[in-house]
Amino acid sequence: MIIASRVTFVLSEISPYGSLFALLGPATIAILAFGFLLTWLFDRKRTYLLILAGGFFAFSIGSAVQISQWPRNFGLHVMIPGALYTVCVLSLAEGVARRGGERMTRLFLVVVASTIIGLTFIFYYVSDNVVARIYTQNFGAGITMLLATRRMQNLRRGKLIDQVIFWIFTFIAIHFFPRVAATIGLNVPIGEVEFETSPFWIAFHISAALLGVMMSLALLAGAMIDRIDELRADRDADSLTGLLNRRGFDERGDLLLGDLSARPVSIIVADIDNFKNVNDNYGHAAGDQILQSFAMTAAKRLQNGDVGARIGGEEFAFLLRQCPPEKAHGIADRIRIVFQTRRPFADVGPQTVTASFGIAEAKVGETLWQLVRRADKMLYEAKRSGRNSVFVWGAPADADAVPPLAPDDNDSVMPIRRLTGRPSE
Repeated sequence: MIIASRVTFVLSEISPYGSLFALLGPATIAILAFGFLLTWLFDRKRTYLLILAGGFFAFSIGSAVQISQWPRNFGLHVMIPGALYTVCVLSLAEGVARRGGERMTRLFLVVVASTIIGLTFIFYYVSDNVVARIYTQNFGAGITMLLATRRMQNLRRGKLIDQVIFWIFTFIAIHFFPRVAATIGLNVPIGEVEFETSPFWIAFHISAALLGVMMSLALLAGAMIDRIDELRADRDADSLTGLLNRRGFDERGDLLLGDLSARPVSIIVADIDNFKNVNDNYGHAAGDQILQSFAMTAAKRLQNGDVGARIGGEEFAFLLRQCPPEKAHGIADRIRIVFQTRRPFADVGPQTVTASFGIAEAKVGETLWQLVRRADKMLYEAKRSGRNSVFVWGAPADADAVPPLAPDDNDSVMPIRRLTGRPSE
């Protein structure tokens, strides 16, 4: 209050430049709105940025209308900014919610807009009460934003920048309630000059500018981080299959092995049988089709947090969290069965295409590629034993590791002998 009163005194001393000084707030918000718009133009799939741009522009225009005292019809001077401020709050709520993959319901948006604008109309045209209008705008905005946080739980539980965005949004919602304390001392009815030099009016512009900058910087930083993550994902992805490439596998695999909560961790290493013959006889387009089919078949059986990659020409690796080798055997066998029944491939003719698998469980202190090498030995045993089979490190030779599998939905299953093996250590 003391600071606001001091600012009031300073503005009165520098009049008529006080209004120009006050316009710095809406000008700042307008620049931030342009920032959202330009960022959206660069990456148009992020529609939440366009919504935020619209909301920030609405606030900037509404604030400028109030400061400039235009239009001269005071009723419009009250209603236009009130409606634009409401649009800003709803756009901010919708934009932040969309960043988290959610949306506000249309009914919620309509009810909030109708209630706030309707009460503003009543407290001017029916019962002229500026304090009541202030309460309507501030409590309405605060309650609306607090209710909107229920649609932002993905942000609250998301990565660090999303959590920062969530808590800034929540802080902005809460700050509307103590801000109305600045209305203490306002008399009703109140004149335009008295209102526009009041502590509330000055606190309104100062807080709007500061919080607008905080919110926009966090959101723009989030968009930039998202773009960097996408570029990193493109760098680490195999363009043919959509799985990770060897570089991505190194990075994600090391992280998974270092996560003690993920234990036990098992790896499946797979290789397409006789793949060179397919390429030689039917061409590389047919080979690409087979690789894509195998990757799709395997990816459907991975769980959240698992790591799948194409680590060689026709060699794949799947690192499975909280998965003992017995369970990994069942997953590998399902992939093997489904893949070998998906024939004929369009460019390969009636030829059956199969795959072989090697499995090992990660040991404490073992590196990723030490684990891969042990699974590779099992893959070699599967190849040497006739291909189209699954071998597990440490399992008894020539023993069924798991009971027969029930088919998945839409899977066509052909029984085939499954083998496991144990190397000499």
